[in-house]
Amino acid sequence: MPQFLAQRYSDKVSTIMAVFWLLVYVFVNLTSIIYLGALAISSISPVSFEAAIVGLSVFSIIVTLGGMKVIGYTDVIQVLGIDHRWIGYHLPGASLLADKFGFDGDILKGLGVLRKEASGHFHMIL
Repeated sequence: MPQFLAQRYSDKVSTIMAVFWLLVYVFVNLTSIIYLGALAISSISPVSFEAAIVGLSVFSIIVTLGGMKVIGYTDVIQVLGIDHRWIGYHLPGASLLADKFGFDGDILKGLGVLRKEASGHFHMIL
């Protein structure tokens, strides 16, 4: 948008718009995200509200200064977390399902039963 405004009007209009949206982002978006995050952390853990605000602020500065490298590392950590949840929750569930349908805990057959009996739930995934 700033490039369009610079071409259509002038560099001054482009700069005014860019500074305006930067200020809106910093004073509206980031403050509300940090406030609500600190509120959630302080309500579900023994961490104080003020400590949560400081921690989230420091974390956001680290992520901002780290750039794409930090984003890559957090993506790897999140994927490992997703894999852990898959192994920890879904595979035992499939084993219990296989037991219920008489397949003696065979996980692959349990997943097959799940796909056959609840095929409507797999349209978005597959």
